[in-house]
Order: sequence, then structure tokens, then C-alpha cells
Amino acid sequence: MEPVNGQLSIELLNVEITFDYNEEEISVFNKNWNSARVTISRRESWGEYLEIYDRRILGRVTSTSTAYFESGDRIKVKIQTQNDQGEEITKESYFELG
Repeated sequence: MEPVNGQLSIELLNVEITFDYNEEEISVFNKNWNSARVTISRRESWGEYLEIYDRRILGRVTSTSTAYFESGDRIKVKIQTQNDQGEEITKESYFELG
């Protein structure tokens, strides 16, 4: 994944996450009506991750936070939310910042 204009965006479970390399910020937009818990971690060594973002975000809200990350970092994103029937949904994704 390569950044465009200094930003890289991914989407998981209707939550859009943007890594802004220039401002060293992570912006998270929860497109869902229900709240979502978003945890973003950076791999420090084999199997060890350091949390750089951990927040519960209300539905239809954007949250921005300063965080240290750089090109080449391996990132783990975990999203926890509820579907319309009230069932808990959790999804994890791993990727490398370009």
C-alpha cells in the first residue's frame, strides 16, 4: 500500500482509517451508526505489537490522534462493533505501510 499526497487510507468494517505521514496523525472515521472500538498497533518485533491508538468512537464521528509511525511499519488493526441485530463483530487486519 502506497501513500497518496502523504496519506494512506484503509477501510475495515465501515471504519475508515487514514495515516497522515506529514502531520504524524491517525484519523478514524466510524461510518457506522453504532460505536466502534478501534485498536491500532505497530509491530516492534516478531509477535510483539505496541498500541499506538486505542479508542471507542461513536457512530458517524471522526477521531484524530497524534501517533508515531513510518513507512515500512507493519500494522495490526482491530475493530470491534455491533451489527444492527446487536451482535458483537470483531475483525483484525494486518498490513505494511508504504
